[in-house]
Amino acid sequence: AVKTKIPGEPDATRMLIGVFEGVLPCADCEGIRTELTLYQDVANADNNSYILKETYLGVNTGDTTFTSKGKWDVLKGTKADAGASVFFLNYDKPDASKYYLKEDDTTIVMLDKEQNKINTPLNYTLRKRKIPGIHAFLIANAVNSNYFYTIFFSCIRFVLKSML
Repeated sequence: AVKTKIPGEPDATRMLIGVFEGVLPCADCEGIRTELTLYQDVANADNNSYILKETYLGVNTGDTTFTSKGKWDVLKGTKADAGASVFFLNYDKPDASKYYLKEDDTTIVMLDKEQNKINTPLNYTLRKRKIPGIHAFLIANAVNSNYFYTIFFSCIRFVLKSML
């Protein structure tokens, strides 16, 4: 079998880990609406990828969105907790690295550059977006839109046959 790559579409070996979202504090705007999408490459962990969308709210020029992409890995342990798991974004670009502590399956918290919790009453939490069952499966496993439609119409045929 030949694996084809369609630009902008997920890889066949890439699984959606989750979409984490929230509004993080901002020094000179109302907040930063943040959406972090993590993909895990089951064939090669060096290819784990992310898409980070950051929208600066309430700035003079209107809401401004920046999108970045890169690689990520999981670090085990922090200074405060040896058993902690930390999502390490941009491990290959030290100047652009970001760290998020995995608090549980649905919550991650942004850490500072030294991987410490930020000591503030402000909210640095991102929560996992709930994606309905079949939709989550299709997002995580769709290689291209033809694959999506094949699964979709197969499901419809199954439902119609079972009703007769």
